[in-house]
Amino acid sequence: MPDLAVIGLDEKIEHPCVWLSDLSTPPGGTSGQLVYRGFRLHDGAVSDRTGVCTVEGTDDRYGLRLGIQGGEVKPGLSGGPVVDLGRGAVVAVVKARSNKGNGGTSVQITALRELRSAGGQPYQELIRSHDRWHRAVYRRDRSIARTWAREQSKLANASSDFSPEDRVEALGLLAELPDAPDHGTVLSLVEKACQGAYEMRMPLPVSWRDGAGLLYDPVHRGETEAVLDYLLRVAGSVHEIDPVAAQTLQDWALERAGSLPEHVRSDLRRLAVVRERVVVAAGRAGAAGGTAPQAPGGGRTSVLEPPTPLDDSKSATHDETTTEAGSAAREEPPSDLVAPDPAAPPATEAAVVLLELRHDWWLEDHYHWTVRLLAPTGDAELVAVGQDLAVTDLAHPPQEVRDGLNRSFLRADAGNYAAPLEVLVPQKLFDLPFDAWRVNGPPTHEGEGGPLGHVRPVSIVDQRHHGPDLFELPQAARGILWPLAGGTSPRMVRLLDAHRSSPAPDVVLFHCGPVHGGPAGAALREALDAGFTTAVWYRAEAPFQECEHVTEGVRRMLDRIRTPAEVAAAVTALRADHAAADAQHHWARHLAVLHHEPGRRPATADLLDTP
Repeated sequence: MPDLAVIGLDEKIEHPCVWLSDLSTPPGGTSGQLVYRGFRLHDGAVSDRTGVCTVEGTDDRYGLRLGIQGGEVKPGLSGGPVVDLGRGAVVAVVKARSNKGNGGTSVQITALRELRSAGGQPYQELIRSHDRWHRAVYRRDRSIARTWAREQSKLANASSDFSPEDRVEALGLLAELPDAPDHGTVLSLVEKACQGAYEMRMPLPVSWRDGAGLLYDPVHRGETEAVLDYLLRVAGSVHEIDPVAAQTLQDWALERAGSLPEHVRSDLRRLAVVRERVVVAAGRAGAAGGTAPQAPGGGRTSVLEPPTPLDDSKSATHDETTTEAGSAAREEPPSDLVAPDPAAPPATEAAVVLLELRHDWWLEDHYHWTVRLLAPTGDAELVAVGQDLAVTDLAHPPQEVRDGLNRSFLRADAGNYAAPLEVLVPQKLFDLPFDAWRVNGPPTHEGEGGPLGHVRPVSIVDQRHHGPDLFELPQAARGILWPLAGGTSPRMVRLLDAHRSSPAPDVVLFHCGPVHGGPAGAALREALDAGFTTAVWYRAEAPFQECEHVTEGVRRMLDRIRTPAEVAAAVTALRADHAAADAQHHWARHLAVLHHEPGRRPATADLLDTP
C-alpha cells in the first residue's frame, strides 16, 4: 500500500488549495524536471526548503524515484509536495531520502485513489471538495486580470486546446455529480470518447475526474473534442439520478463546443440526452402558478424532459441553447433523430474476462496461465501471466491468479453488469469448480467474498476449438458458426444420446456426472467435434433419483431462457436464488456450463513458449 495519509479537519477553515494533478500517466515535468518543497527544523527554527529534481524512474504502482540536483532531501521534508511547474500541479508527495544523499522517493498523487475507510472510499468526496473549491475561486475571481487559471495557461505544458480555465470549470461541474459507481463505468465512457486512452500501467480511475485525466493529448482526436464527448456521456449516465446537475454539465459542454468545427459540434450534439426547455418551461410554470427549478450556479432556469438527442441541425453555441423567458421556443427534433441513451454501458458491448490454462510441455499436471480482457471486437489485452501452476492448486488458486482476475473484473464490470468469466482449458480440467473460486472483486459484486459463480456467469470454453491446436480439429468442426436460435427456448438433449441428433443452434446437451473422461467424456468430445456448442453437466457423482431431480431442474431453467448463450447467466441466477436458503446443499452449485461460438473469439497467442 502507498505510504500516504489524508488528514480531515473537524472545523471549516479558510485556506488556499494547491492544484492536484488529474493526469493518470506517471509525471515527468517540463523536460523531466520537477520541484520539491518542504519545511524542516533547523537550529530551533522552521525553515522553507525547495529544490529541483528529476524523475529517475517508478517503483510499483505509485512510487516515484527522484534525482536531486544541487542538494538533497533533508530530514523533515516528508509530506512536502512535488510540483510539475510545466502544468502547475502537485504530482507527488515526498516520502523518503536516499541513503546516499543524492536523491529520494515520493508517492504519486494518484495513490489517493486507493484511500479506504470504514465507510467506503473517501477519495471521491475528497476530490469533489478539491474541484468545487477551485471552480468557486475561479468563478469569483475571473474578472480579475491575473487569476490562477490564467497564469496556468502561460505554463510550458498548458494545453492550447482545452485550457486550464476549461479544465477547472469542467472538473468543478463533474464534482457536482453523484459518485462514479465503479471503475468499469468510467473506463467504458472514456473508451467511447477516445479509444485506447487507458493503458495497463495507469492506475484505475475511481472518480469522474479521473476519467477526464485520461484524455490529455488523446490519439487521433482533439483534446477538447474528446473531453467534451466524455462529459456528455457522463451527463447522460447520471441524468436519471441527478437531472439538474447532469443538465448543467451538458449545457456547459455544448456551449464550449461552439468553438469547434460544425461536423464536430454535430457529433457532440448527438450525445445530448437531456434537453433544455427554458421558454416552454417558463410558460407552463406560469400557467400552473409554480416556478421552474434553478440550476446550480444560478442564472439559468430550466426544466427537464425525458432524454432526447438534440437536433443536429441546431447550433451548439450559447445563444442557441439558452434563451430568455418570452423568446420563441426551440423546435422539436424530428422523430427519426430519437435514439437510445449513448452513455449507458450496454452489457452487449462490455468486456469478457478470459482465463486460459495451457499444459506445461515438460511437467505433467502443471499449467501456464494467462488472464486476458476481451473486447467485443475480439481484441485481447493481457492482464496477468504466470506458469508452473500445479493442478492441485486449482481448487484454491494462488494469489497472483486471483489478483489478475480481480484487476480484470474491476475494469470490465460497469454498474449492475458483472463481466462473465470464460475459462479456456483442455477437457481433462472441465470438471474443476472454477465457479467456486473466490476473489476480492468489485465491491458491487464480490465485495462479500462469495463464489464467482454466484455473482457472474462462468463458462468453460473448449481449448481444442479455440486454442493454438485448432489445426488438429477435423475439417468439418472448424469455423462452424450457427445463426442465433429463433425458438422460444433451448432444447435439452442427453449427452449420451447426442450421436442420434444433428447439431443445431438451439440444442443444449445435458449430463448428470463428470465429463472429463470415461464414456461421458468420449461422448462430449465427439459432440463438440461434430459441432454442438453448449453443454450443462452435474459435476458430482449422483444416484439415479438425484439425477432425475437435477435433470428436471435444468429443464425448467432452460424453459425460461431464449438461447443457449444465456445458459451461464441462468445458472448464476439459479445459484444466487438459492444461496441464502441452502448454500451448502443446493444442487446448482455442482452445475458446470460449456458454451462457445466458433469464430467469435480468435485463437489466443502462444506467449509462454520460448526457443
